[in-house]
Amino acid sequence: MSKRKQFIDTAIELFARNGYESTSIQKLADACGVAQGLLYRHFKNKEALLAHLVQMGLAEIGSTLQPYGDPELNFKEAFKKHVQLCCNQLQSSPLLWKILHSVRQNSELMAAVGLDADITEIAKLIMLKLEQDGYSQPKTTALMIIALIDGVTAMHLLHPAAYPLAEVEQFLLQKIDSYE
Repeated sequence: MSKRKQFIDTAIELFARNGYESTSIQKLADACGVAQGLLYRHFKNKEALLAHLVQMGLAEIGSTLQPYGDPELNFKEAFKKHVQLCCNQLQSSPLLWKILHSVRQNSELMAAVGLDADITEIAKLIMLKLEQDGYSQPKTTALMIIALIDGVTAMHLLHPAAYPLAEVEQFLLQKIDSYE
């Protein structure tokens, strides 16, 4: 494993478990077993490392939205695929999603890493698919879908042992089939 990858993986673990603010560059260097200066060869500062992690997370989120751009899928199929992809990523990368979620709760961190709170671009993809399939109230429906996914994500991240993600996923998939 490259040192850069080790720094990224360790930062994901420490930021998710201890919080960004509580994780110093020294703690990160100690956890990696390297001198602090070596981290600065790969990342300008802790903020730049966090920005990199946020970009990784945004790429994951972007990949969950791809079904809405697939002309072969109707809205229900795209929505179901979106739910499945989100649930899969929540299970495979929970620490990265936890970091994204915590950054979104802190306006100073959002500004520092260039994370825009505007959900317009995400909503546009969903709205276009809804409009193409002739659904009424595409904007409101798209915003509801974003809130639903965000709520499922928050519950799973806050209560991973108690929140039955697989059951919720199956329930949502069944409800999507009956959506009008």
